[in-house]
Amino acid sequence: MSIRELRHTAVNNIKKGWPEFCFISLLCSGIIAFGYTAILLVGQITGVSLNKHELFELSAPPPSFVIPAVIIILAVYVSSIPLYYGIRWFYMQAARGFIAPLSSLFAMYRSKKTIRACFITKAATLLSMIRNLALPAAAVYLLSVFFLQFAETRSRFRFPVLILLGAMVALLIGYMISISMDYLFVSYLFTSDPYRKPRDIIMESRRLFRDNLSPIAKITATNCFWLVLAPIVFPLIFIIPYVNFIFAVTLSDLIRPHEQKEQTFAENIETTP
Repeated sequence: MSIRELRHTAVNNIKKGWPEFCFISLLCSGIIAFGYTAILLVGQITGVSLNKHELFELSAPPPSFVIPAVIIILAVYVSSIPLYYGIRWFYMQAARGFIAPLSSLFAMYRSKKTIRACFITKAATLLSMIRNLALPAAAVYLLSVFFLQFAETRSRFRFPVLILLGAMVALLIGYMISISMDYLFVSYLFTSDPYRKPRDIIMESRRLFRDNLSPIAKITATNCFWLVLAPIVFPLIFIIPYVNFIFAVTLSDLIRPHEQKEQTFAENIETTP
């Protein structure tokens, strides 16, 4: 399908399950609000003020605040990983025209094996991203430090040095974004077979992204446009489901030919005497 057809399909399917999509947005917002409220409560108990004026002045918060805050953040993040994949499963079903019941969002919590698969896949994805992004991130930091120090000692060359630094940093950041996009479909592919090896899921996501770079880049660019400008007209609760769902529709369209080939092959095997 063309990008226009993908967007049309996404909008039509969202209309079918608009209450469910809004509930997902409210649920995610509630989890974030719960974690933030818990951190604020820890701040009140430990005497650390977290209002907007003093938050950025808090250069060295005491361990009595930092340790509980980190524990809360990790607990909320880790406990919501199966929910994260459950939401992606809901999106993939909706992309195929089926609006699943809201209880399906929590399906990944129903067995220890599935929960373990969620954690293993998420950990493998994060470790792979860190390994691939560590070198360019270190290069950005070292180049920034070197060129800024050079510009301070060579005031005559400050302007061209800063231009060169900006260009190099922009290229490296673009490269880092392209690497992170390799993992765009990992969470969606996981839902089709949670017990596949994480490496196979990551490799398939990378292949799908690189084989379809142009349409995915266009969809991502327009999604960024909506996230930046649309809140002026529409609340984010209407935009976030669409931005996430359009990737599920795109993936469903990309893998449909492969699924049809596999089905045809299976039928031929079954009918062969």
